[in-house]
This record gives sequence, C-alpha cells and structure tokens, in this order.
Amino acid sequence: MKRKQKLIAILTLFLAISTAWAQRTSQKSFIKTPSKTEVRMFQSKANGINYKLSFHTPPNYTLDMNKTYPVLFLLDGDDLFSKVKSVSTDEMILIGIGYADTSSKEVDQTRDYTPTYVPYGGFSKEAQKHSGKAKKFLEYIAKELIPYVKENFRTNDNLSIAGQAFGGLFTSWVMIRHPEIFDNYIIVNPSLWYNNHYIVRFLDHIHVMDHIRYDDNSENKKVYLSVTNNDLNPERNHVGDLEVFVSKLKAIPLDIKCETLEHTKDGTNFSETLEKGLSFIYKK
Repeated sequence: MKRKQKLIAILTLFLAISTAWAQRTSQKSFIKTPSKTEVRMFQSKANGINYKLSFHTPPNYTLDMNKTYPVLFLLDGDDLFSKVKSVSTDEMILIGIGYADTSSKEVDQTRDYTPTYVPYGGFSKEAQKHSGKAKKFLEYIAKELIPYVKENFRTNDNLSIAGQAFGGLFTSWVMIRHPEIFDNYIIVNPSLWYNNHYIVRFLDHIHVMDHIRYDDNSENKKVYLSVTNNDLNPERNHVGDLEVFVSKLKAIPLDIKCETLEHTKDGTNFSETLEKGLSFIYKK
C-alpha cells in the first residue's frame, strides 16, 4: 500500500513539473533558440562576380513569424562576418558580403569598393588595374541582393550598411551619391585619401549636382563614422581627412556622430566599433 502511494506521489510530482514546463515554454518571449547562420553563393548579373553571402538571423527569428527585422549589410564579409555576428544582432538580420574565391581579395575589393579608376595607390598596381567598378557592385546590391533579401527574409525595410577602409570609402560614396538605398551607415577608417580625396572633393559640388537625391526625411538617416588615431603612413592623415569630410557633410541634413578611437596593438577592433555604431543608430 505504501509503495502504491509513493508511486502515485511520484507520478503526481512528475505531472506537475511537466505541466509547469509546458506552460513556460509556451511563452515565446522567454525562449531563446540558437541564432542561425547559413552561407549561400550568388552570381551577380550586374558584374558576373560570384559572391559568398553569409546570413545570420536573430535567436528568436523562427519563433514569432509575424515579427520583422532591420538588416545590416556588412562589407568585407570574409574577414569581418565571423567577428561581429554576435554583436548586438539579436534584433537584426546580418548579411556578410564576401567572395566565393578569396585568393584574389585585393583585386575584388579594389574593383568593387572604389568609385573611380586610378592606376596608383591602394593594394598594388595590379589591383588598381581593376579599380573603379563600384557602380556595378552597387547595382548588384540594389537590384539583386536587396530584393532577394526582402523576398526571403522578414525585413522591416530599415537597411544599414557597414564597411571599413576601402569598404568605408564605398559606404561613404553610396551615402553621398545614392542616399535612397540605405537608411543608416557605419563607416570605419574610410580610405578618404583615394584618388586625391575624390570623395571629399565631390562634396564641394553637392549643391550643383541635381542627380543627388535626398528624401524629405533625410535628417532621419543616421551616420556613424570613426577613425583610429594612428597614421602609419605619413602621407595619409586619416584623422584630418575624416574631420574635413564630416565638416563638409554638414551641408546634408543627416544625423551624424563621429569619433576618434585609440589605436590598439592589433589594429582596429571592428566588433567594438560596430557596437558603438549600432548603439548610435538604434539609440541603445
């Protein structure tokens, strides 16, 4: 009899625990599933280049099928994606844009990230032979990649782009020449020196270039810029270049934050810088 009572007590306790657990797991706000990362190859129709796209969705992406998310497009995805996918991405979709063949990264970045052709500067003379194809790369992003992302992921149409060095140059160029594509920009150590400071000089003509379009709500576009205070190349004043660039940007109604960060032994800590940029954009 006592054995039967013990068995009933154990079963009753087990049932109570199971019921409590079921009630808890039914509340999706308390569940955090692992983030999902997947890689897809994508050949561009605009320039014929094979890109490796790394997609990282938030932890709760599959739990609430009605929720939409902002999207962050990350340039130099081969090197930077793995470093930053855990940075403040619980509430956004992260997409790293890399290359199927990483053996020619310097040529690829020079071709895609530079807005003008020049035979000198950059990684090498060989890489510069391919320079000046940023327009085609942007065509791929705007007409192929963004529509693909909107069709296959639950986005809320808030689009951001982040890049450093040549990627920062490209992001700066997109912000100025094609502001209708992205809502926010994170620009880290941009190569503003490129082609005799082409992107800085271009801002001097912004009022007479009628093909530059800014929406009525352009002041809602946020721009985070940063530079480290190390000038390893004496011919390039990165801090000074950024100061001039930001002063000229004031002619455009943008919400801008600019920071000069301390140089570290291992160079720019991009993940920390991205965290600062996202905090500014989303006012965390």
